[in-house]
Amino acid sequence: MSIQDRVAQIRAAVLRMVIGVVAVDAVALIVFFVGHIDQRPTWRWPMLGIWLLATLAVILPGLRAVRLVRRS
Repeated sequence: MSIQDRVAQIRAAVLRMVIGVVAVDAVALIVFFVGHIDQRPTWRWPMLGIWLLATLAVILPGLRAVRLVRRS
């Protein structure tokens, strides 16, 4: 595999991560504002936790893909 192929694969993985995080953030903000989530801590902290888990679910596979390409 040439360097150019590896760079292209890394760029594709990073682009997928960025698009995924933007999509997760957009959905979370829509749910937060359209769903009128209360600002009380009983609602705010679970919402933040779900948001962080969804973001990690997008980022970690992307980082794994980048690591695998760099190792090959």
